[in-house]
Amino acid sequence: MSKRFPSDTQDRFMVRLPEGMREMISAAAKSSKRTMNAEIVARLELSFADQEGHDMSAQPCPRPMSKTQLGALTLRLSAIESRLQIVEEAASKMNSREND
Repeated sequence: MSKRFPSDTQDRFMVRLPEGMREMISAAAKSSKRTMNAEIVARLELSFADQEGHDMSAQPCPRPMSKTQLGALTLRLSAIESRLQIVEEAASKMNSREND
């Protein structure tokens, strides 16, 4: 008796991909630690949710970030916040000079 998998009962659909797209899907799937099938399904779900005007903030991130990516993003955000603070301080000084 062969073991049955849940995917045995799911719909199947064969699709032709433009040249190079299979490699793109494969790379995206590896990056997000998914199978190629799961990557395709996640992207389709996001596109339909977006098309139907659903709140995308409730959707899972299509590609989870690695600790390295998250760290780099955190550093960039910190640098932007520092620059914003400098600009706000300069604007405040200019406003106080104009009011004097």
